[in-house]
Amino acid sequence: MCNKSSLLPEMVAISVSLLATFIAYLAVRYQVLSLCQSQVSEKAKECNKNINPTTQGVIETPQNISHIVSTIITTEQLINRTIGKRFYFLITKASLIDQLYLQLHTSIIDYIIRNTITKTFAEGQVKYHIMLQLDYCNKLFKKSSEKYGNATPEEINKKLKEYKRNINV
Repeated sequence: MCNKSSLLPEMVAISVSLLATFIAYLAVRYQVLSLCQSQVSEKAKECNKNINPTTQGVIETPQNISHIVSTIITTEQLINRTIGKRFYFLITKASLIDQLYLQLHTSIIDYIIRNTITKTFAEGQVKYHIMLQLDYCNKLFKKSSEKYGNATPEEINKKLKEYKRNINV
């Protein structure tokens, strides 16, 4: 017959093993989250390189606009590939899209929300393709735009700080 006191070391060992497994699981999830947030930040920086430093407006050439929208679409694909519909510490695809939205230069957001290509683009397949990509980005940022608007850089930075504070709680 087993004594309750003889089972105590085994129960402690099992409990410690379960706790260690849970902590390892959380650590992996946190690393995935950090990777996603880092990738989103890097992609926003890539997009922001297409801003004219003098005018603070989007450099409106087919190459620059294509680079912006392609980078945004690639970022969404990376998010989908990394987390899909799963939750990582209450981080969802929508919250990472919000992060990208808030880290983009306001001129880029304004350009995407306006969803128009000016006369600097020649008619043809490139213009049509970029228009489709712009429309896609516009729809991608629809909820973020409703939530955060197309604010001034100061207002966006304030919202970004609030967002970061909420996800680190």
